[in-house]
Amino acid sequence: MPYPDGLGVFTTFVVSPDKPILYLSDHYERLKRDAAFFNLAMPWSNVASMRKTIESLPIRTPVVMRISLTDKTWVHLRSLPAPKASVKLATVQYDRQFPQHKHMSRIAEDYFLRQVQAQHFDDFLRLSSAGYITETAYCNIFFVLPDSRLYTPCPQQAGCLPGIARKAILNQGIPVEEGCFSTDILSEAVGAFVTNAVRGIVPVSQIDDQMFDVEWVQSLLGRFAPSPQP
Repeated sequence: MPYPDGLGVFTTFVVSPDKPILYLSDHYERLKRDAAFFNLAMPWSNVASMRKTIESLPIRTPVVMRISLTDKTWVHLRSLPAPKASVKLATVQYDRQFPQHKHMSRIAEDYFLRQVQAQHFDDFLRLSSAGYITETAYCNIFFVLPDSRLYTPCPQQAGCLPGIARKAILNQGIPVEEGCFSTDILSEAVGAFVTNAVRGIVPVSQIDDQMFDVEWVQSLLGRFAPSPQP
């Protein structure tokens, strides 16, 4: 069954029969917030009722679950994506409508994704019309500078989605600077990685013609291991 389109919001996460869903409360709260923004009905009154619906489904192997809200509630399951050791990104420039909400209007994302994949990149890195780095088609991005500090675009200032995996890293207690960053940061960074709730953390090996040390970034990733939360 294809995903619904039109006015709607959604959230996506991994469901395993023998493991708790990581950060389900955060998924619930963001879905609730996005539904209210677009004046859509939220079918669950709390995260416990949402969890009960998920647990009622006959899931026997790990899958990706997408919950979409339009004029009705949709639940789609798909196989886990193949793991990626790293990703290559190409910059594109445009402003996404309502960037702080996970909504279904993705025609620009699909267009630019096809463009960069035709050039043998995995994903794009979106620059706003003001020239600030924001996010990729599906992920938030972090840059690592020589002092090992992390830098990531601020959703309110730069215009990007407040991702669930992104929030998990911010809650680790590791020094992270949020703000507006131009492409000048690419020449300063010694590494970069992208995050989302399905793939977790994936190192970036290339942005346009600049290469990054994937092994160096991988050595940091153990610091960001997510812990199960309700």
